[in-house]
Amino acid sequence: MDTNILCLRFGAVHVIVVDSPEIAREVLKKKDAVFASRPITFASGSFSFGYKGSILSPYGEQWKKMRRVLTRDQG
Repeated sequence: MDTNILCLRFGAVHVIVVDSPEIAREVLKKKDAVFASRPITFASGSFSFGYKGSILSPYGEQWKKMRRVLTRDQG
């Protein structure tokens, strides 16, 4: 396939894979609220110790705080 964006479906969950740095930058900086949330599941809550991490956290205040910490030095 000749594409920079791919949508995979794992059961009821859609996963967007981005292969281009330019598109990834736009997704993460300009459209972050659209793509930020994660599905809330028992497994993701358990693996993240009650959503205290950033990878599995649903979009909200905790997620915003963690994102600021992780992207502070990224420019």
